[in-house]
Order: sequence, then structure tokens, then C-alpha cells
Amino acid sequence: MDLVKEDIVPTKFEDDMDFYEREIYSFRLDIFRFINAAVMDKNLAEDLTQDLMETAWRKRSQLRKYENVRGALIVMAKHKLVEYRRRSKDVPVVVSLDDQEYQMGREEEMALRDLLDKESHFELMVCIGKLREDYKRLIVLHYYYDLPLKDVAAVTGIPYNTVLSWHGRALRKLGELLLESKKKDKEDRHGSR
Repeated sequence: MDLVKEDIVPTKFEDDMDFYEREIYSFRLDIFRFINAAVMDKNLAEDLTQDLMETAWRKRSQLRKYENVRGALIVMAKHKLVEYRRRSKDVPVVVSLDDQEYQMGREEEMALRDLLDKESHFELMVCIGKLREDYKRLIVLHYYYDLPLKDVAAVTGIPYNTVLSWHGRALRKLGELLLESKKKDKEDRHGSR
């Protein structure tokens, strides 16, 4: 009796392996980048990413239920980072946010979102690259990975009030850099005529 490929029914393990490779492992680099942005240590980020991939394998049946597996993996990575900070006793005290500070943070966030709408992506990336490392990490985690500032504090181990302060400073500095860039660009265009 000749077996045709279509006649072979995949085993549960083969089906799980296919799901893992297609829907979980394919996001490994995204997860690594997210974790690395939080810890700023490639070796540690690799270890935490590998640990997360093992956890994802064990929880693959639960992950099948999600429409956005990448989003679920990012949430798992966030929890893994918080767990790591707790184990390493590097956990800051997270202070609750009062309404006045929250309003100030929302206004600054809206200002950056306006800048994102108005500025070219490349120009914005160049200016973000000029920020000091702490500010850059905060901007990437908050705006690229959509982490609330409270979660940025938790995954980086930086006290929450410091994150709030740096957020405001980072936005102001980014605004200054964008204005300088625009001014320089304008001067270059007028000077080249």
C-alpha cells in the first residue's frame, strides 16, 4: 500500500510544532528587541527571550486562542521582565499617579503624537537617536511598544516618578531637536540656491 502525503495525518506534536514555528517563534526577534530595550543588556535579553520562548512552548495551547499572538507574547515578556526585576531585588517602589501629573503626561504625549503626524519618520528617528540612552529607551518602550508609563517603570526597574520626569524631558528635548533639524534643513535649502 502506497502512502500519499495527503493520507498522512499530522500528529499533535507536528501540529504544535508548526504552530510554534509559524505563530510564536517567528516573533522571537521582536520579543528580543522589546526585552533588550527594557534591560539594555544583550546577553540578559537573550536569556530572558529564550526563557520566554520555553514558556510559550509550554503555553502553546493557550496562545492558540489569541488572534494577536505577538501582542500576547509582548504581554508575557512584560510579565517576565517584572518577574526578573523582583527576583533580582531591583524593584523600585511604584508610586500612584495623582490626577494633576496624569493630565500633564497626557498633554506631553499628545504633543509627541502631533509631532509624529507632522514630521517625517526618518527625521524623527534621527532625532530619537540623538537622545540620551535613558530617554531613547523610554520613548521606544512607550511609543513603539505602546507600554503605559507605569509598565515602562516596572519593566526597566526605574522608579515611576523618574519615568514621568524623563518622559517630559525627553519630549521637550525631542521637540528641540526636531526644531533644530527643521531650521538646519531650511538653512541648507536656502543656502544651496
